[in-house]
Amino acid sequence: RSMNESLDKQPKNTLERGEELRRRILVVDNEEGVKNMLVAALEAFGYDVVTANNGKELLEKVRSSGEKKFTAVITDNNMPEMNGIDALEELREKNPDFDELLIIFMSGLFNDELKSRAERLKNVRCLKKPFGIFDLKKIIEEMIEKSSS
Repeated sequence: RSMNESLDKQPKNTLERGEELRRRILVVDNEEGVKNMLVAALEAFGYDVVTANNGKELLEKVRSSGEKKFTAVITDNNMPEMNGIDALEELREKNPDFDELLIIFMSGLFNDELKSRAERLKNVRCLKKPFGIFDLKKIIEEMIEKSSS
């Protein structure tokens, strides 16, 4: 058997790994019911899901993700210790290597100030609670498609 034949039979790891990395999502919410519903739905859609309870944990998990970087973060705003918008602003300001991270910022209370703070950040979409799970799926797919083009 020639060397080339052996190489041809090897799995194409780069593409498979890329697909795997593309599908990792961090869900951040202090309300267990919301978090569990999002996890169940996202896992059913084929995503690998990790959770956090507040903005402080969001920063820790994103910064320590290493090679298994997240494709997207879906975060609430109103949480104890550190809210969502403060965490996202800190992440974008202090960690430019995470600029490509897609962010879906959800809140039941979007005032003008909150919306304008969120929209100043790169790769962010705002989603008002309550929302349909298929609306969320569509937004994630659109953001992934746009980021990979």
